[in-house]
Amino acid sequence: MHLEPAEPDGGGKGIQLSGRAIGSLIGVAALVVFMAQNTDQVRLSFLVWGFTWPVWLLTAASALVGGLVWFGLGVRRRRRRRKARRGD
Repeated sequence: MHLEPAEPDGGGKGIQLSGRAIGSLIGVAALVVFMAQNTDQVRLSFLVWGFTWPVWLLTAASALVGGLVWFGLGVRRRRRRRKARRGD
């Protein structure tokens, strides 16, 4: 039995990232830099509640909520498309 390395010259494809993945990584990096630079406390008021949060935490919470909404809308869109394909 004779075994050879699959790619002896190291010319394998490796990890390839799509444009979306690269854009997402750049966006996350920019968000992390923004959060690191904004550590001051801010006073928030919502209806009858009031509290103090660091700006970085408010930014992280906003990004998380926005990401969940974006993901939810994508799931909803895929379901509609799948349903429409099955109906045809």
